[in-house]
Amino acid sequence: ERAKSGTEMKLLFKVEKNSQNPSARIEMIQQYITNPEMQQKPICNACKISVKTSKSRPEIFRYLQASAIGTTEVSSKKGMIPLAELAVEITDNGFPIPCKDGRLFCFLPLPLDSFLPFHVNGYFDVGKDRRGLKEAQNSPEYIWNK
Repeated sequence: ERAKSGTEMKLLFKVEKNSQNPSARIEMIQQYITNPEMQQKPICNACKISVKTSKSRPEIFRYLQASAIGTTEVSSKKGMIPLAELAVEITDNGFPIPCKDGRLFCFLPLPLDSFLPFHVNGYFDVGKDRRGLKEAQNSPEYIWNK
């Protein structure tokens, strides 16, 4: 369906995510903020992502997602939560489908390959241009990203 005028908005695609336990990640982060000294257990969650464009049937992707809060010498860095997550696509039966081009994310994709068979999202300390991670050896940022 086309927009009726040049100023009318048109839905290009729709993404929906359904998780087995959508609040587990938020609860883990809230517990860390409340008591950062308490060790958090990693969580694992299966989710289904549906992507529908205006002209197609929905494409369904299933992922196994794991989240964990780590500990580092700089974990108390103001405003930073040492959260790391990974995601691997799975079949309808729950078997992993290793990806050939695992990517790094810091909320949005970074122009870096992870060289792992899954995707990694983390609260990385990235450069201002978001082209890479801060890498000055033995700096707090390097230790944080490690």
